[in-house]
Amino acid sequence: TAGVPLLSSTTGALPEVTGSAALSVNPYDIDSLVGAMRRLDTDSDLRTRLAMEGPSQAAGFSRTAFANRIGELYGKIIKL
Repeated sequence: TAGVPLLSSTTGALPEVTGSAALSVNPYDIDSLVGAMRRLDTDSDLRTRLAMEGPSQAAGFSRTAFANRIGELYGKIIKL
């Protein structure tokens, strides 16, 4: 939510969480990591896009969004 570009890992749930709001790389591939860091350093359009997408992507994981999803799930369970 800080409005900065994000470099993230392709492992675990991070791709699901970050979506298109991050530049994702294999953390075990040093060349890929270095290349992504250079790309963020030199590509101002990419930095701007990632910085702009980040807050809206993060909003989907707020306490309110989580509570709403849990409420919907409980509603479906009650209807069973």
